[in-house]
Amino acid sequence: MNYEEELIEIFMKTLRRYLEKHGEKIASMTKATGQKRIKIALRGLFWFYEADIPEYPKLTMLIEEILRKPKLLKMLEQKGFKIITYENEYYIEASVEKVLGLMSKEKE
Repeated sequence: MNYEEELIEIFMKTLRRYLEKHGEKIASMTKATGQKRIKIALRGLFWFYEADIPEYPKLTMLIEEILRKPKLLKMLEQKGFKIITYENEYYIEASVEKVLGLMSKEKE
C-alpha cells in the first residue's frame, strides 16, 4: 500500500468506526425517509479517529490534506465518497447504498 492509499484507508477506517456506533440509526432513518444520498458531518467522526500517521494528529489535518490533493480526492470518490464543505463545515457525502455497504464490510 502506498502513502496515498494509506491516507485514504485511515479516513475510511475512521468512517467505519463511526458507522459501528451510528450505522444502524442511519440505516433506519434513511429507510424511513427514502433518502438516496446522505451527508455526515465530519465533526462526528473526530472521536473515532486514531492518528496512525504522526503527521496527521487530528482528523481535520488529514481531511485538509485530502482536499489539497486532487489524487486523494479522486481515490476517495472512486470508493463512492466525497468530502464537501457547507457553511464552513466538512461533510462526507455518499449514496445510502455505499454507506450501508461499508457497514456490511465492517461486520465481516
